[in-house]
Amino acid sequence: MTASVSEKCGSCGRPTSAKIRRCSHCGWSNDQKQRLCLKCDGPVVLNTGMNSAAGGGGGLLGALMAWFLGLALSLTLLFGLAFGLTLVGVFTMGFKCSMCGWTAADNLLSREEKEEKGGKRFKMILGSAACAVLAVACFGCWVWAVKSRVNGS
Repeated sequence: MTASVSEKCGSCGRPTSAKIRRCSHCGWSNDQKQRLCLKCDGPVVLNTGMNSAAGGGGGLLGALMAWFLGLALSLTLLFGLAFGLTLVGVFTMGFKCSMCGWTAADNLLSREEKEEKGGKRFKMILGSAACAVLAVACFGCWVWAVKSRVNGS
């Protein structure tokens, strides 16, 4: 009887069987060079929590708000909302299964995955800061417009 050939997991370095599709500890598949879900074997990808449908809904809401509130105040509210949503995304992002939603713990991630997550988090923080600055600038424009209208009347 031959012993099963053992190889090392490409992510955590633990010994795995050549017959098993993924590492039973962290979910890494040496064959596919990606992490698989420990529950359903689906692909585990970086999920930022941002939904593309939110952009379309924000555009429609922005058009209605601009009609009723004016451009400067509606931009202030939309940039403020974008700031908040992006900041929430920074804290909720992680590697999750695209099929069942299982979240991979940070201690299971490889160095490359941690770097990818850190880079995406940094970009989202910069985007959030830009939205905050734009919200303050738009609010300043709205205050200026209201003051000039009140003083001009």
